[in-house]
Amino acid sequence: MARVLVYYSTQTDTSKLLGQDFGAVLNNTFGEGICKVTNIRDLEGLDVLGEFELVCFFISSYGDGEQCDEGMEFYQTLMSADDGYFDKSLTHFTLFGLGSSLYDLYQGAAKDFYGQLLEKKLDSLGQFGMGDDGLATLTDDYEGWKFDILPQISEYLRIPYQVSEKYKGRYRVLELVEENQLHTHFSTANKPPYHSDKPYVAHIHGLKRLSAVNKDSKTVIHATIDLDSSDSGLHYTTGDHIGIFPSNSDENVDDFLKIFGLYEKKDQHISIIPVDRMSTKCFVPSHTTYRQICKNFLEINACLSRKILRQISELFISSEQTKQQLLELSKDRKTFMDRVVSKHKTLASLLVKFDTDCSMIPFSFLLESLGPLKPRYYSISSSSVKQPQAADITVSTVQSEGDNFEGVFSKNLMNMLDDKDQTFSVPIFLEQTKFRLPFDTTTPIIMICAGVGVAPFRAFIQERTKSTPTKKRQTTNLYLYYGLRNISRDLLYRDEWESYSNDELVVKFAESRPSKGLRKLYVQDLLQKDAGLITDLVCEQKASIYVCGDAKKMNRGVSKTLLEIIKEKKGGIKQADKFLKYQKILGKYQEDVW
Repeated sequence: MARVLVYYSTQTDTSKLLGQDFGAVLNNTFGEGICKVTNIRDLEGLDVLGEFELVCFFISSYGDGEQCDEGMEFYQTLMSADDGYFDKSLTHFTLFGLGSSLYDLYQGAAKDFYGQLLEKKLDSLGQFGMGDDGLATLTDDYEGWKFDILPQISEYLRIPYQVSEKYKGRYRVLELVEENQLHTHFSTANKPPYHSDKPYVAHIHGLKRLSAVNKDSKTVIHATIDLDSSDSGLHYTTGDHIGIFPSNSDENVDDFLKIFGLYEKKDQHISIIPVDRMSTKCFVPSHTTYRQICKNFLEINACLSRKILRQISELFISSEQTKQQLLELSKDRKTFMDRVVSKHKTLASLLVKFDTDCSMIPFSFLLESLGPLKPRYYSISSSSVKQPQAADITVSTVQSEGDNFEGVFSKNLMNMLDDKDQTFSVPIFLEQTKFRLPFDTTTPIIMICAGVGVAPFRAFIQERTKSTPTKKRQTTNLYLYYGLRNISRDLLYRDEWESYSNDELVVKFAESRPSKGLRKLYVQDLLQKDAGLITDLVCEQKASIYVCGDAKKMNRGVSKTLLEIIKEKKGGIKQADKFLKYQKILGKYQEDVW
């Protein structure tokens, strides 16, 4: 019988992957069957927790410190329970939080959980772990926390803790003789309801380049995804996200297979099965090939962690020189960040630099270490009122220096853009958000964005300016503060902004890389210039504020500027901070940042 329960609350599956990894480590370290891993949404009452000696929580924050949809019900149940509810049926817990320090309320959801568990008279075993996705150190943070917590769990459960020096895989890779029907991608035979574990295969069309063709500009592509709502049951609300499962490029797949000695048998039929009944089922289909796994299911372009490099060097590399070089790369965080993460080195692009045989690295290890190909999330840039049967997306190509790494889905779109005669399909699902227009259509709205952050605001403006015979919508006071590098090269949806009258929409642009002779401006400068208007809109007319864009580059600057503007009206910085935080609670100050 399991003695440890691992619960995860997730929005994008990251805490699920860490929770499953932690459960597998506990089973491998302390004995098969000692740990059970499950989604927190599947909890059937708090009494279940009392059946275990230890409960480990992996809690993701959504947005600015909010609970994920999956964890909200459990959190509310926990809040409503009496302080002495568990009465020694459960005495200890561990908790690892996942969040981004780019948000003001870093680890807000995990901290709320932690506080409630302490109020229920439970004791924390080990440190409250925190993984920071904003600084790209989440995996390293988790590995450090895990390294510290395992000996403490060993002592608590009274089970000896021994670190194995040999690799013990969770999966067995069987190469098949009989060639049965292959599973090469997500099934088109799926029936509603559709979600991240069972996506809908949708047609994508209407691709067009929005940005100018220029070496100094990112390529931004507009695309439309058919939802076929009558058959799929997929319905979105303006402000929602869409999740899209991309495919790795043939070039990346071939390079990966060659590095690990699998290219010659890329089309070998294989089956992946757990080594024992307690192991987590693998994320790939039951019958497929090495090539199909690497193309459609495995995150071969994943950002590396120090753990993977250490394991590869210690377990599989025979060359002493290569082993020491890999250990040198992974020995401290700064070196690793500077030489690997900042250059977006993938496992294949890193190992190809070393003259060493990597064919000894088991495929099962690659499956466990790299994990499933994750969906890419995009703000829907169309209004569900204007366009209920299809969702528009606005995608900026991702490219980094060094090895010329390109984003997986943006590369898919670039290939589609060059081949307009073909029909393309992508597995998708819809993701509800709290990024919503105010119900009262007379409420002024202030939209602040940079780059492709304009996507959801295109949808907001479409909705506010859309009038139908059945429901007349009054359009009042729409203000868009739009930051971009250069207006002649990077302005998206130019024709649409020009089609609105000033009575419908006021648009103001800030160029960070303007033409010669013009002053560099950011959206914060525009807000400061309009301080009087902003104060009147927010404090007197009860306007709603929306921010969308890169959290690292603009979100904190915008937040600080709004504080400076509002403090004059509210009588000081503390009062302004309290006011804006209350606006967030009311849903009148919302952020959709990454």
